[in-house]
Amino acid sequence: MAKNLLNTSDKTNFIVNLNMDKYRAVCVRFLLAILWMTGIAQAINELTYSSMPQIDILTREGGFGAVLGYILLSLRSVSTVFTFIGVLALIWMLIGVVRLQFPKSNLPLYGILTGTLVWGVVSLCHSFDTQYALMGMPQRDEGMLTLLLYAVIFYLGTMARRGENRTKLFGGLLIFGIAQIVWGFLQAQPFFPFPSSYRRVEPLSLEDLRLPSGFTDSPVTYAMLLMMLIGVAVPNAFRSEKKSHRILAVICASGSIVMSFKTQTVAGLIAGFGGLVLTAICFFLFRKNASGRKWLMPAAALAAACLSVTWVYFSPSLNRTIDRTTDQQIENGFRLCDGGIIWDDASFRIWTAGAYVPSQPHDFEIKDSCSVLRFCWSEGIRVIGKYPALGAGPDNFQYTQLHSSMEISANPNTIDRPYNDFLYIGATRGIPAMLLHIVLIAWCLVLAWKRRKTESGWQCAAAAGAALLYCITAMVGISVLTVAPMFWMLLGAAAAEPVAEPVKRTAAKKPKAKPASA
Repeated sequence: MAKNLLNTSDKTNFIVNLNMDKYRAVCVRFLLAILWMTGIAQAINELTYSSMPQIDILTREGGFGAVLGYILLSLRSVSTVFTFIGVLALIWMLIGVVRLQFPKSNLPLYGILTGTLVWGVVSLCHSFDTQYALMGMPQRDEGMLTLLLYAVIFYLGTMARRGENRTKLFGGLLIFGIAQIVWGFLQAQPFFPFPSSYRRVEPLSLEDLRLPSGFTDSPVTYAMLLMMLIGVAVPNAFRSEKKSHRILAVICASGSIVMSFKTQTVAGLIAGFGGLVLTAICFFLFRKNASGRKWLMPAAALAAACLSVTWVYFSPSLNRTIDRTTDQQIENGFRLCDGGIIWDDASFRIWTAGAYVPSQPHDFEIKDSCSVLRFCWSEGIRVIGKYPALGAGPDNFQYTQLHSSMEISANPNTIDRPYNDFLYIGATRGIPAMLLHIVLIAWCLVLAWKRRKTESGWQCAAAAGAALLYCITAMVGISVLTVAPMFWMLLGAAAAEPVAEPVKRTAAKKPKAKPASA
């Protein structure tokens, strides 16, 4: 007979009767749903960007048109879609809490994560703007509510405790990654126009540059996502038992390397060369027990890198990229565009920072990516020095940039993120939150390392490697809603405490009947 909870009937107490294998399978579905729904919302945002005046007219006219307009506004809002699916995931997590799904080895991790959230709430109470600290800066939307949902995603990731759970998660990530690659390629190809926020980069005065951003906020964050996809795909290309997964992994990894270089960012260089290094490491480690053709992944990675570098070098001619300051086509060559992207994203796209104004005082060279990143880091360090304990408040970094006006966008040459996620955490939530974040990541990596020799230990190692690679690109990038959830689910999967795999039973064969003797 089914168990009873609070005197409920057998039909209503589904929580205590829920099969834990089914629960973990649904956790994986939630994780993939979060990625797809936020990605689709970002795609709708790109496709409807030029139609916003017409959508605004629809919402003001009333009637059915207004309803349609508001539905479209909700679907193109990444934060709205993320919050909707995130709250459903939160409810599903609470069901796991009721069922006492707290693996012993993960209890310290949950404690550390809870500590970061509690410290964030304290920081919120002392922030410049408590509303932004709670809900997030418009268009960035990484306030305390989002941080709570990131913790939910981490918990659901730790529920991928069986090899089959991680296999389904990796398979979904590979398919999602290929979709990201195709979308990014359409944004970057020179043959026909395709909706993209980075076809031109205003601060650099470059027209038809055609930088890919995929289903993310910018080429920088796109490169960070591609780095994680490479971290997942390369080990799967060598070790996955499923041939379909190995094929998808080779396509995803090689495509990610191509598009990483095409972002023309420092994070893209890290992702592209990181993919080559990771491929070499995996080939060395798995060459004796690799599944399928062990040379396929290294050959595909090397070919992808050569193709991408050639594409980037000749992109000015292919795209007919124009420098508007001279009205001349720029010369072929490999150039990094981090400086232009940072201000194009924050100032021209979402208005969360002041515009780049060459005539105003500034301590960087816009065309020198290293110079721009040093400036951003120095701003992050300055804010940490000013607010070491509690920071400026969750998603309140932009308030530390006000110097000529109380209106954020009216302060030229300012930034809304220091383009180092660790500095950003320290600047907005204080040094204790930053240290807890680092300890959480390190602890997850240690757990994955200890389990590397288990039956599906390579999957934990792959998830940990992908999370670690994200952390490397996070030193020159930012956390955004369209990318960070993948990091948190991989970090959780890396630390997931394994459970015994179900024994596959084979039906016993009946002995053949002996022919009757005459």
